[in-house]
Amino acid sequence: SVRSDIISTICQQLIEMETKVSRSDMRAYIESRQHETLFILDGLDQLPPHAHPEYLALMKKEILPKSCVIVTTRPMEQLPCEFDSYYVIKGFTSDKRKEYVRKHLGRLSLKVIEELHSVWQLNEIISNPLNAVLLCRLYEMNQGLPDTFTAMFTKLVMGVVGWNCHRKGIEMKGEEIPSAVHQIIASLGHIAWEGLRNGLMSFDVAELRRCYPITNEILKFGFLMFVPPEEPCGQSLRCTFSHRVFQEIFSACYISTMARLTPESELTAAYLRLCTQEGFQQVCVFVSGLLKDKGEILFQQLCEQITFCSQLNRPAVHGIPTPLEDALQLALMCLHETGEVDRFAPLVAMYFANRLFISDWTSKSCLQSIVSILQYQDSQQADVEQETALETADTASNAANNTSDGIVPQTAKETAQLEETEAEECKTSEEEKSSSTDGKGNVEKMDTNVTETKADSIPPPTEENKSECSNTLRSMAGPVEGTDTSIEVLDQLTETQATGAVGAESKRGEEEKMEVVMAESKRGE
Repeated sequence: SVRSDIISTICQQLIEMETKVSRSDMRAYIESRQHETLFILDGLDQLPPHAHPEYLALMKKEILPKSCVIVTTRPMEQLPCEFDSYYVIKGFTSDKRKEYVRKHLGRLSLKVIEELHSVWQLNEIISNPLNAVLLCRLYEMNQGLPDTFTAMFTKLVMGVVGWNCHRKGIEMKGEEIPSAVHQIIASLGHIAWEGLRNGLMSFDVAELRRCYPITNEILKFGFLMFVPPEEPCGQSLRCTFSHRVFQEIFSACYISTMARLTPESELTAAYLRLCTQEGFQQVCVFVSGLLKDKGEILFQQLCEQITFCSQLNRPAVHGIPTPLEDALQLALMCLHETGEVDRFAPLVAMYFANRLFISDWTSKSCLQSIVSILQYQDSQQADVEQETALETADTASNAANNTSDGIVPQTAKETAQLEETEAEECKTSEEEKSSSTDGKGNVEKMDTNVTETKADSIPPPTEENKSECSNTLRSMAGPVEGTDTSIEVLDQLTETQATGAVGAESKRGEEEKMEVVMAESKRGE
């Protein structure tokens, strides 16, 4: 146990209980043969905060400095100390995958190998040795072949559920979990999540019995296993999940159920937010695979985490991904697990506008998500270009229509000059009107018909004409504030022009009358 010192752990894990070797003798033996001693610390990322300080001291070579230490871990944001060398475990090669399947499944391996050739997701899953064991086991249980990590572990859980139901004589229809098993699954989910939140890999059985009345049924279900006590006597019985990944899949079941039943709950949002942070990424991937098309609530939290990490500005360390790169890789994995890449790619596409963040850690599933994001970005660019082209075409069409009607768009300076010209014409019309007023009575008596005919040829300022003129002015001078005032001025201009025209015709009639009088006078002479 990580609570014990190094020597106690060695005695617990490697030395049989019947062997009478004292701890002092074991320590003396290792210290005298340090150069021949290899320590393998498997799962550094699972090391809880309350672990014995000797573990960190061993990695830093503060104790047993001549010994060799190999540490395995999932990708971590920050390692506890510097190491001499770093290696990335790539897993099985393509040939080794086939070889493993043949050895494990024998004659049944042909179908699996055929699937490995055609389904790249399956080929990626089985590259991990643990996943290879589980996948072959699934095939033996007639559970089919999965295409995502979530599907594989969900099938494993359902296989164990089916086995327990068969053992207890409980009928199980398809993949529907019987109600008699629901409480066990829910309790396992709560135990798993509370353990991860508090850094617990093992649980006190007495405490479980106090909190969960069905603890005995839970322990018989097959996912929890007993662990030997840290001390020979005086220690309570403890249990742990058979592997951390099972603790993570049950935690994801618990959180995804909360997200479906209470999506607006603050507690649900807090749990989903925690899933996006370091140490809980695999839970986040499983949650996305379980929520599928209901995963928008999770992607909202992922976007917030990406935004937060982008503001940290931490320098990159060779071989170790930055928090931002971790968050973006997590988003890509979650996109693939949902099976709804095209649906959720728009939610995270903006964060890949400048860089794609492709590295040695990038899997084929992440690359597939990147392809979908690029396709979405291309479609958005095409839409923008299409909208721009339509706007340009509309502008050109409007300009052509205005030109054909004799309306040419004016600049601001030309518009001002046009307004001055119109004002001068109005002033001239008013002067002509006043000059023609003196002979108004005579004109009406002598040539009324001519005046009426000329005046009728000028159409009155109807509402339609006012509107058309107002629109024309707007198209020439652009948007004008105070529209009512503009129409009022236009009315005055129209009336003034009409009155001026009448005055001009009246003057013309007076001149014709004077010519008639002069002609008669000459005839009389």
